[in-house]
Amino acid sequence: MHRLGGVAALVAIVLCAGCSRFIVKSSFDPRANFQTLKTYAWKPGPQPSIGDPRVSDAVVDTTVRSAVDEELMAKGFTKTSAERADFLVAYDAGVDAETSTVAITRSTNAGADAWVPMQIPQSTNFEQGTVVLMIFSPKGTLMWRGVVAGIFDPTATREQREERIADGTHKLLKEFPPG
Repeated sequence: MHRLGGVAALVAIVLCAGCSRFIVKSSFDPRANFQTLKTYAWKPGPQPSIGDPRVSDAVVDTTVRSAVDEELMAKGFTKTSAERADFLVAYDAGVDAETSTVAITRSTNAGADAWVPMQIPQSTNFEQGTVVLMIFSPKGTLMWRGVVAGIFDPTATREQREERIADGTHKLLKEFPPG
């Protein structure tokens, strides 16, 4: 019976890990008026070089921009030129090394039908990619900033990477505009 409890706990941990695929945070300037925003454009100029070849390539750039465009248009914003936009969009991306430690409970037979639970810490090292999306006024004032962590998996196929970027961007832009 104790063994089944340990297995059930492990299954619950694995299922919850799937629920928290991305970590999303955002902040905004409370003085900014988001109600008047209708049009947007990408901030002029090239995307800053990230320097990490796993996320600093044309495919990732195109995928991130397409995912952001799709989400903003789904919210009713219209893409236009930078000169006519109500707000400008820019992003930055990177990959960091992270460690996750989980206590796994296992039961062992101590003899005479006595089962003793043991907690064993198990650590996993992984790489977590992050996108920082920034919304600026036409004059360059930061209005909103959102961060989605867990968006890049350097071991994923191109299709999996595109899907993760789209899913993470969707979750991130649920928080925009604020209020």
